[in-house]
Amino acid sequence: MFEYEPATGRRLVMASEGDLELQAPKGSIRMRAGRGIRIQGDDRLDLVGAKGLNLSSVPDAADRPTRLRMDRDNIALESRRINIGADQGTFNIAAAAYHGARLSATIERARMAFGKVETVANRLLERVRSSHRIVAHLNELKAGRMRTLVRQAFHLQSKNTTMLADEDVRIDGNRVNLG
Repeated sequence: MFEYEPATGRRLVMASEGDLELQAPKGSIRMRAGRGIRIQGDDRLDLVGAKGLNLSSVPDAADRPTRLRMDRDNIALESRRINIGADQGTFNIAAAAYHGARLSATIERARMAFGKVETVANRLLERVRSSHRIVAHLNELKAGRMRTLVRQAFHLQSKNTTMLADEDVRIDGNRVNLG
């Protein structure tokens, strides 16, 4: 049924019972509105494209559009800014890569389990209130130079201790107790 309301200029196409279907078997269907288009389903809304799905904003002259493209084995999201918010989330990704100029993270608590970790950096700066490390087998450090500055007490305890120097060894203190 088609209705027209002259007072508001509203036109309505309605199927009061059953389904309503628009078809163009050998062409396309286009909708265009000057102010906006809203599609609402009281149960569920499905958008299905046999070869893919594209959602895109129209950019200003100086801006690039925001795009979401989906096909059978790829989802691509492009935008100047992306915001994701959720109370909980799960990411199951077999291989991931991040490429960017900066990364900032604020995490209240983190638990990570790795089979192997490799970190390569030109400079590493760590600031912690307390640090505890438990190593079951070997903890090895190779450095060009090493300096340890301790404000209060320094305690070293081991079953056996070996110190080797190719040149001088200096021990300087008010008292040196051996034995």
